Amino acid sequence: MGFGDAKLGLSVGLLLGALQGFSAMVLAFWIGAFISLLYIFLNNKGFIKSDKKLTMKSEIPFAPFIIIGAWVSVIFQLNLFHALSF
Repeated sequence: MGFGDAKLGLSVGLLLGALQGFSAMVLAFWIGAFISLLYIFLNNKGFIKSDKKLTMKSEIPFAPFIIIGAWVSVIFQLNLFHALSF
């Protein structure tokens, strides 16, 4: 996660508020981890044609996942902080 991703996360938090911004960032990390691991698995098994093999140290842009997490959080009115406080 670079400085641009941190600035984007801060702006999402300011736009959505603290609780929904937290939900958007947690959701972005979950979606990013799932998609990245799926992409690495499919690339290394030969389903995706590429000259370069991906590893756990390969860099994948995180900003699209922050934006997807923010949109899902807004559309479904997610509040993961409330769900975690049981």
